[in-house]
Amino acid sequence: MLSFMAVVPHGDEILHPVDEDSRRLQAAMMELKRRKEAQHLTSLIVVTPHSIRMEGCMAVVTAERLRWGRRQLRTDLPLAREVLREAQGLPVQGVNFGALEGPQSVLPLDWGSWIPLSFLHAGEKLVVVAPARGVTVEELERFGMALGRASEAHQGMVGLLVSADHAHAHLPSGPYGYSPMAEVYDRAVTSALRDDRLEELEGMDPQLIEQAKPDSYWQLLIALGVLRRLREEGKVVRPRLLAYGRPSYYGMAVAAFEWSPLRAA
Repeated sequence: MLSFMAVVPHGDEILHPVDEDSRRLQAAMMELKRRKEAQHLTSLIVVTPHSIRMEGCMAVVTAERLRWGRRQLRTDLPLAREVLREAQGLPVQGVNFGALEGPQSVLPLDWGSWIPLSFLHAGEKLVVVAPARGVTVEELERFGMALGRASEAHQGMVGLLVSADHAHAHLPSGPYGYSPMAEVYDRAVTSALRDDRLEELEGMDPQLIEQAKPDSYWQLLIALGVLRRLREEGKVVRPRLLAYGRPSYYGMAVAAFEWSPLRAA
């Protein structure tokens, strides 16, 4: 069952704060950690833009292990395979590396995963999912619904981390230069998370996205699909923005999704 869900940043600044913005973001990650510990999760799904990238196809990692420095974490293979089953008909592929199974079936854990997991991993098995930018808004949302169905059917308690940094064009000195659309994009995202209006991202102008250079749009659409699936099941789940900051050339946000004990009417 899915009982925890969050939008998390993956910038280095949350590990080593450099200013008030990054200290606030780090404090929000510690609050997420407190909330997650109360759920006693057995598995975590991480939706990350920085794992293996496939042109026009989303990836679900089916390697048995994930290398994090000198550590090796275990994949929740039954959950990963259930995600693939639920996503049949969509541009989704299971991906492995090295051996088909056993100790040589190992894929490196990317920074979009391990930075938020530095706060939020407590021994859970993992499922790493990498979205693709060459698929449609509808396909991303349908994949999110498939993630929701697989998580709800799982015997253990499941958490979902949507790893997402936002516009990357806030500073002329940054690697992507400056665009006024960066502020427009981040304002739209933070408003959507604060006011429970993620569906407004569906119609975002592709030119705005191109100019703002975000690293979050695709993951947020997957989150919208998960949210819709939960609401189909009668669950009342709403996002709550905990922090936003821009300690560097890109925006970062922390948001928790809160479950209400009341069922939808």
